[in-house]
Amino acid sequence: PEYAQMGLWRGDDYFEQRYQYAREYVGILKQLWRDGSATCRTEHFTLEDCHCYPQPRHDIPLVSAGQSDAGFQFVAEYADKSFLIADRWHLKEKVDRLKAAGGRTGRKVGAYALFHIIAAETDSEASELQRQIVDGVDLIAVRNMLGSASLDSNKGGSAQHHLAGLSRTAQQGHGAFMSTPTICGSYESVAEELDQIASESGIDGCLFSFTDFVEGIRSFGERIYPRLACTKTVTKAEAV
Repeated sequence: PEYAQMGLWRGDDYFEQRYQYAREYVGILKQLWRDGSATCRTEHFTLEDCHCYPQPRHDIPLVSAGQSDAGFQFVAEYADKSFLIADRWHLKEKVDRLKAAGGRTGRKVGAYALFHIIAAETDSEASELQRQIVDGVDLIAVRNMLGSASLDSNKGGSAQHHLAGLSRTAQQGHGAFMSTPTICGSYESVAEELDQIASESGIDGCLFSFTDFVEGIRSFGERIYPRLACTKTVTKAEAV
């Protein structure tokens, strides 16, 4: 609906064609980065002596968030890292699938998990913060997102994950975090859970969201990060 209102939706067949579109786009993009110019004609693009400056001085890592088989295959062929959305009990399966796809193309791809963190001095304080967010969820916005996610015909991907999480929100008032898995607890509890996730899943890193981003990232750096065992072997460059 967001594309259709501006006349930009290519039709529902695009659900099945979008990774081929992305392959052509990224292939041209990498050529422009490498050579500074490109002339080509593909199914979706026509370029005649197209120039793109300035050329980058180093390789630019690409991150893709698709989670279907087609999405993982795209990452394995063209991207360097992938953001994964799964709770801790299903995360390893997705990491294994992503790494296997990279192995089949002879490329090493990184797996980065997405979590929303709600942390406080005590578990009970964090739970109360989570309850307040769930009680105030915007169900109209959730239903609108449900409508969009339900249109995606590419099974097993990100839209299907969002659909499951958002459905629970609409029906039960839970999962009010855009279907993002939530880690909720005291600073110590959150650190312990992150260490368990790191050791069990084989992820290469995490992407975090916070209810109050400025305070959240400050408290993470001061109260959670020093407690993490999984970061002790991480270099300063990797941490940054």
